[in-house]
Amino acid sequence: FRVVGPTKDPEPEFRRLAQDEKVQVVFGYTSSANCLGIAPVADELKTLMIFQVCANYRLFEKGTYTHVVRTAAHSVSENVSAALYVLSLKPDLKTIAGMNYDYAYGRDSWDVFKRTILKLKPDVQVVGELWTKFLATEYSSEVSRLLGLKPDVIHTVNWGAGLTAFVNQAEPRGLFNSSLVVVTTGLLAQAESMPRGVAFSGRGYHPQHPAPASHAGNREYLSEYKKRFNAAPDYQGTFMAQAFYGLKAAIEKAVKQKHGGWPSNEEIARAFEDLSFDTPRGQRLVRKDHD
Repeated sequence: FRVVGPTKDPEPEFRRLAQDEKVQVVFGYTSSANCLGIAPVADELKTLMIFQVCANYRLFEKGTYTHVVRTAAHSVSENVSAALYVLSLKPDLKTIAGMNYDYAYGRDSWDVFKRTILKLKPDVQVVGELWTKFLATEYSSEVSRLLGLKPDVIHTVNWGAGLTAFVNQAEPRGLFNSSLVVVTTGLLAQAESMPRGVAFSGRGYHPQHPAPASHAGNREYLSEYKKRFNAAPDYQGTFMAQAFYGLKAAIEKAVKQKHGGWPSNEEIARAFEDLSFDTPRGQRLVRKDHD
């Protein structure tokens, strides 16, 4: 096993791992840009690449890969769900605005949310589209603009230090009293400190679903994680666990197909196709296109 930290240029590091260290399987890459860049390199080097968290829905729309798999949901399902939630909560919705980091994940997520709202309720007006620097921590001008626009709903996928700074600067000025803010990504600790009335879904993580009281797998996972790390699992940990469960199931399927022989990386990736596998959060399915 190798644990590799973040890097500004992931391709050379990936090539080093695959060619010099002969690593057979790589898990990782959160950034949308990194996912799109690394996927064709993984195919070129015939290294099994499992994206456990990358949310860029264009990953498998841009190309077909033999050695690349994603074991988690992406930004389409998350932002469509957020739009459906908003419309159920506000059937008379009239105006929306977006305030998102200016990079692929921010633009794609807002686009999906906006298009879903407009598809289901075409009379809704988009009154503002604000783009902020990645992990920006100064939001006074954005808060002023949003207060002036007075949208019924504000959508954001800003996370990390940027989300914390936005909340700290917007709450004293009453933004959360005038608009419903919908946050579709973020960390568990941030969910616990959100102002009252903010809709927060995180990146598809489910500490409460399936309900631990009735679902033994989730209950045991949460309990064991808490024992080991003295914290509840964030979506990163949950998605990584999910990826390992998927790899285990794919290897078992591929070995069975080879009548006990050890499969190649391409055969393991192929075994992921239409593969249902159990995880602490219930059953997951990887489609034929590896997504």
